[in-house]
Order: sequence, then structure tokens, then C-alpha cells
Amino acid sequence: MSATTNLAIIRRHGDYQFSEPPTTSADYSFVAASIYLSLELLHTPHVRQCLARQAVQYDQSLEQPGWYGRLQEDMTLSLNLVDSFLDAVSTTFPLVCIDETIPTIDWLADHPRGEWSGIFNPRAQAVCINARRVDDMVASATSPDSVNFRIFQFLFAHTFLHEVGGHMLITYLSGGRRPLTPPEMGHGLYGTEAGRALERVAFRGALEYYCDFNQDDHQPGIPHLLYENGTVQRISQAFIDGFTNGQIYFPYTMEGDVQDVNCFQPMGREVIINGLGLGPFTMSHSLTRGYRVRVDDIRRVLQDSRVRISAVS
Repeated sequence: MSATTNLAIIRRHGDYQFSEPPTTSADYSFVAASIYLSLELLHTPHVRQCLARQAVQYDQSLEQPGWYGRLQEDMTLSLNLVDSFLDAVSTTFPLVCIDETIPTIDWLADHPRGEWSGIFNPRAQAVCINARRVDDMVASATSPDSVNFRIFQFLFAHTFLHEVGGHMLITYLSGGRRPLTPPEMGHGLYGTEAGRALERVAFRGALEYYCDFNQDDHQPGIPHLLYENGTVQRISQAFIDGFTNGQIYFPYTMEGDVQDVNCFQPMGREVIINGLGLGPFTMSHSLTRGYRVRVDDIRRVLQDSRVRISAVS
């Protein structure tokens, strides 16, 4: 990653009501830090290989060649295609919308796909993230031990992995047009789902965050991997601490016994979802320009949650 990067982070208050948090805000600084972690994760050789496998699987589902031609199960061609995608999202990360219209804390994010042709512009695509969860992350930064803050950073880094590496890769391969996610791409407990498919391949299970009954509803939850056989295992807190410090390795370190998923309660379980209705964005171009910020400043946020980011010219 270069010395500076441009990130466009906005907040959605209603269907057509948007604001732009300054870079010096906790919203911008903390979301930027999780984006940085997600890009570090996406660029690991292991995840790149997983993305290449996803691309081959998508290519095999097509009746006609994609805009890129045919991969023909060639992992070298697929890796080159994936690297082009990663270069694009690293140079210009998609628009990030802190979305207050997401009604449940269980729904962490959404990628409203946009059709594209010619040269892929990630900034013309968006990832909507749960505003309540962002607000909870901001509040957690005031805790002396910062454990929940690090879990939130881990949570959002993997949320961006899910949306960008899982769903937006399919947008890239498909031009945002049908056919989209192949029926066979998914996780046994979720059905067809590109983000869950990536998690299954990369981590051997889907990431879930289960309720800690010793904390209130503003907690991040306890990170677990949910396996296709209906069992779960907790991700080590020591591993999470190291991950947020840039120590990313595979497989993830687990702790405790493997248990039945029915022994756990997901965050937000009691909330009834009536549909998000997240559609294409209609806003002024100025909101998508973003700010150029120093990568070193973003790294410092991960070391000290009191740090805020300043825009550079």
C-alpha cells in the first residue's frame, strides 16, 4: 500500500439524507482502520488463492465467456484477474456508507451491486455498514482495556472481506449483471452466498458473533467459526489481538471445545427484519470524492484508539 490512500466514508440518515464525517471524527478514523486491516487480509497469499478459486468457480458457471474471456480452470489466469481487482479496490476503495437504515444489529453490511462496463471503478460501487455497530465500536474505544474495540476492528475487517472479496468480486466478474452468484457457491448452512463461500474456503467456517450474556447489547459479540456440520468454535482472543496489530496468519487460532450451534445466541436474534430495501445511491458527486489520508496515521489508530486521522492535500 502506498504512503497515502483515498477513502470516501459517508453516513446515511434516511433514504436520501447523507452527511460526510470529517477525517478527524471517530467514525471516519475507526472505519478507515478496519478497511486497512481488510485490505491487508485480502492481499495475503492465502486469501488471494481463495479468491482465485472463487473466480474459477464463477467462470465455470457461465454459458458464455465473461468480459475477461475464459479462465479454463487456469489458476495463474485467475490470480492475475484477482490481482487486477485487488489493485483497483486498493487504489480506490469503494464508497463506504455508515447506514442508519439497517434495522438489526445482526445485519452487519450489504453491497448494493451496480452495473459497470469499460474500466472498473470501485468508487461507483458501495458497501453499506451497520451504523449501530459503528456507534458501538466508537463507544467501545473509551474502555480502558480496549478488548471490545479490538473485536469490533476484527469484526469490521472481516465484514469488508465478506462484502468486497465475496460479493464485489462477483460484481467485478459479472459486470454487475446476471448471472451473478452461482447456486453452488455458498456455505451449507446459508445456501447461495458469495461472502459465506469465501469465509468457508478461507477460514473453514463462517464468521459469527455470539452473545456474551455478561455484556449488554452494545457488545461486539464473541467471534466464532460456524462449520457446515452445525458446530462452532471460538476464535482465540490472543489471535484477535495479534490480528489487529497486523499479525495475520492461517489457520486462525481457536480456543475451547467445538460445540453445537444451538447452544449459542446470535447478536440481534430478537429483532424482526422486514427487509432492508438498500438500493442504488443518488447523491452529489462531492460525497464520493473522499479524502486522501496517510496510511501511517491509519496504522496509529490501531495502536491507540485516541488517535484521529487528518486529511492531506
